[in-house]
Amino acid sequence: MATALAATFQAGTTTDPARVLLQVTGAPAPTNAYMGNFATTDDGWTGSASATVLNATEGSPGSTSAILRTGISFSQVYSRTVTGLTIGNVYTFAFIATRMPGPPNHKITLGVTGIGSGAAFLPPLGVRTPLSYTFTATATSHVITITTNTGTTIFTHNGYTIDSVLVWKVTGWLGTTITRTDANGTARVVRETLGGQDTSGTAGSATMSVTDYEAALLGTVSYTVTDGTGGTATTSITPPAGAGVWLALPGTSNPGAPTPPQFVPVVMVTGYNEDSPSNGALHTIIGREDPIANPGPLGLRSGTVDLWCLDYASAKAVRTLLSGGPVAQLRQPSFPGMDCYLVASGGVSIRYDNISTPQRWVATVAYQEVSGP
Repeated sequence: MATALAATFQAGTTTDPARVLLQVTGAPAPTNAYMGNFATTDDGWTGSASATVLNATEGSPGSTSAILRTGISFSQVYSRTVTGLTIGNVYTFAFIATRMPGPPNHKITLGVTGIGSGAAFLPPLGVRTPLSYTFTATATSHVITITTNTGTTIFTHNGYTIDSVLVWKVTGWLGTTITRTDANGTARVVRETLGGQDTSGTAGSATMSVTDYEAALLGTVSYTVTDGTGGTATTSITPPAGAGVWLALPGTSNPGAPTPPQFVPVVMVTGYNEDSPSNGALHTIIGREDPIANPGPLGLRSGTVDLWCLDYASAKAVRTLLSGGPVAQLRQPSFPGMDCYLVASGGVSIRYDNISTPQRWVATVAYQEVSGP
């Protein structure tokens, strides 16, 4: 199934800004970091002390199973190195274990050397039981371990039969990146949260959903998704008229349900002005009519903007949202390219407008445009 991308505009409410829901289907799953295959060998697993790893040809019931045969020592550790991991990614180490006849307290534990282990567990006798341990990689290779305790040699093969051994990346979409082109810029990466896009959905199936809270509310918004194989899919959407004005904090921990002061609805924008100062310098030389110029680029916009609010509480919420100096985003549906990320560089003033009907409160923000977070 080829990767596909769909976009749906969702109107804002009093508690949630206008947004675009993006859905990716068919993106490929990542290659497992490790998949055990014991058909003819022990596949690189080793056992401590008198522990033994037996491959399928020595009595295991399945072609991709192995037998962990415990010896007389109290604790046995089986281990194998897994390579090709990405530092910071979350992985799950899992397999299916079947407890063979043996001591009644013959528990099993999964772990990763230098990171930790899960709780010891005693699977039901003779039942194939899935076990797993999730960890965050701190290196590109780690030693995964299986520990059994209280083994004896009463039986020929007392211990465990294990199969379906896997180590896989928990966030299971392979390099899926979505970019946006709209009135505010070209090929900007769509961020769902500060942690990135790869946060929901099942690898290679169902749908990965990404909520875009930073799209322009005017004109055509185009999206492109690129999957881990280099395949692409595109879609576009045009926000409807009357999409509203939004002042919000981008990249919040829960953008699906922002609450004040993370988000403030605004009735309209007026009184906008901007200034772009020069970052160059002119040097006047005595006895010379022309100065020496050290040119520099124009700075980002600064100025003031009036945000019309429904009531005093909303105007006060604008001040509260900006009071800690965070980067906010202004989205409005009237003037292409006027949207920006800003900080309240010169403060916020509030006034009551007694001319408009119905009467409104106005929050005037002295802003400085900044790069997007």
